[in-house]
Amino acid sequence: MILERPQELVAFLQDMAARDYSGRDAYAEISASAPRTSQHLPGEEIPEDHWLYRFLKKQLFFGMGAYG
Repeated sequence: MILERPQELVAFLQDMAARDYSGRDAYAEISASAPRTSQHLPGEEIPEDHWLYRFLKKQLFFGMGAYG
């Protein structure tokens, strides 16, 4: 969340009147950082239709109760 929307973190901290005790301008550093995407990429998902992927997923996660 912080990497995806650093400006929202700064806005939240300023709304909460959080003080920066780091000795540097952390608000400016966070505001200047570029947003980075995480694993949630709508439209760019990796398809799970390959037979080997489905087979390994079923074999590896069977013991964890994921596939009853």
